[in-house]
Parts: sequence; C-alpha cells; structure tokens
Amino acid sequence: MNAHDPIEVGKRLRLLREGLKIKQAALCRLTGITGQVWNNAETGDNLLTVANAIKLCRVTGVTLDWIYRGQVTALPSIVLTAITKPRQRGTS
Repeated sequence: MNAHDPIEVGKRLRLLREGLKIKQAALCRLTGITGQVWNNAETGDNLLTVANAIKLCRVTGVTLDWIYRGQVTALPSIVLTAITKPRQRGTS
C-alpha cells in the first residue's frame, strides 16, 4: 500500500470529514475547496493539490504529512480522537 496513492489519501479525507461530523458542502464552504474538487479527492479520482491541502490544514489542524503520507504523529489530539474512534454506519 502506497500512502500517497490517491485512493489512500481519499480514504483519509473521508475519515477526517466523517470524524468531524461534517458534510462535504460545509467543509467546502469552510475551506474554499470546490465541491467537485473535494469529491474527486475523497473518492480517489484525483489527489488534492498542495494548495487545497494547505487550506484543509488551516481549517482542521491536520498536517500535510497526514494527508499525503498517513503519519499521525503531529495531529492535534482532538483530530486524532475524531479519526480513530469507531465509526457509525450511515455517516455521510
């Protein structure tokens, strides 16, 4: 498994969004990332650009290392808790 593979990055993006209990549209409004760009990144169709990833970092506190490499060491504890707690079915 390649951590910066678009599919793996997309899984982390979805995990973050669901862990924070926020809909795609709301996250896009907060970050300034368009809905189409976010959806394509979350589904693994395209990698999130570094510019957009930085916007996400500013709003959520995640790091570029986590987005692209899956490294959790520098994540804020509140984000780490949100992405590691058991997920409930039906979250979108």
